Amino acid sequence: KGTDYLLTLTNGITDCVGNPLSDKNYAHFALPQSPDSLDILINEILFNPFPDGTDFVEIYNHSSKVIDLADLSICTRDITSGLIKNCCVIAKNGRLIFPGEYVVITADRLKVQNHYLTPNDNCFTEVTAMPAINNEEGTVMLINRQAQMIDFFSYDKNMHFGLISNTEGVSLERINFDQSTNNASNWHSAAETVGYATPGYKNSQYNAQIDRSSEFSVSPEIFSPDNDGRDDLLHIHYKLDQPGFVANILIFDSRGREVKRLGRNVLLPSEGDLTWDGLDHRGGKASMGMYILFVELFNLNGEVRNIKKSFVLSEKL
Repeated sequence: KGTDYLLTLTNGITDCVGNPLSDKNYAHFALPQSPDSLDILINEILFNPFPDGTDFVEIYNHSSKVIDLADLSICTRDITSGLIKNCCVIAKNGRLIFPGEYVVITADRLKVQNHYLTPNDNCFTEVTAMPAINNEEGTVMLINRQAQMIDFFSYDKNMHFGLISNTEGVSLERINFDQSTNNASNWHSAAETVGYATPGYKNSQYNAQIDRSSEFSVSPEIFSPDNDGRDDLLHIHYKLDQPGFVANILIFDSRGREVKRLGRNVLLPSEGDLTWDGLDHRGGKASMGMYILFVELFNLNGEVRNIKKSFVLSEKL
């Protein structure tokens, strides 16, 4: 275990009538290891497909293990009772997922390929009984043979970018592997420039560039919320030196007018992340210009801190 192997067949091999071996003359394999919690992450989900399309769930191996997908099932959870239901083994006959690899789970790969760019043709695994995924809201889960939860995601149609009028055929993408799966700020609609989904390859909204060196930081310093897949979100990271801080988190424009309140009297964990999609408190797109992130921190010891960070909201001209 822990060793990758590559089996290669040399040239000159033919079938019984003389047809040569195809270009794929190799096989990548390893001895799989058992998956633990968060080894495999839910990375993208299409829950409201086109009428002639189909749902899909993309997973990502965020571990250093090679894992056999025969050891994992995809399930849903009943909205009313909370009970796990409709479980389906992802790959009954076995399918290895290597570290850093994406796999798309769906009932019909061709329906996905008919609507979206899929540069990795080998990323799909088809299941005969894909759990029914609700178009409005629901929970998708990954569990192992011992019924241990590996990852789960509770999605909602309101998590989509507010300026997309019709989210049919638009997937939700995870922004960062290291942030919590169920942090709503860690998800965003796939970009228009990639066709609103990225099955089998890096998410259009993925962002790993987070400054963790200061108490509060924003990135990028110039962002453009137009859903083109480039700097669509303002990322806010915080790391506090002690627990127990409550925060008011606000966005002001250059004239000092409150544009958006991201949190009111919120008890913060010691470290976390937020995002702003560029929409104001009315749900409209904020104007181009300079903005200020203002954070008021206070705790039960009477300590008060005020933090200001400036950034720019830009638009295409």
